[in-house]
Amino acid sequence: MDSWRIRLGKELRKVRKENGWKQADVAERAGIKRAVVSEIENGKFLGAISTLDRYLTLARVDIKPQRMGFDLPQIDSLEEIFKDDND
Repeated sequence: MDSWRIRLGKELRKVRKENGWKQADVAERAGIKRAVVSEIENGKFLGAISTLDRYLTLARVDIKPQRMGFDLPQIDSLEEIFKDDND
């Protein structure tokens, strides 16, 4: 499964292409470097959220926080999980 960075980058690339923009166009309009646009679209951007927000705002893409696909065990279930360790 792709990381959230990769999924977001793919979506932003798709929006950019739908609008007929080049990476240089996004960079100019969002006030960020073209290399940063590439990093974002390839899921490699580790910079400031404010920089990412400039691209999101330009592309009119909103992100929705969601839980990851797993839950941690509850305290009362730990005894059952580790019961074989007590032998």
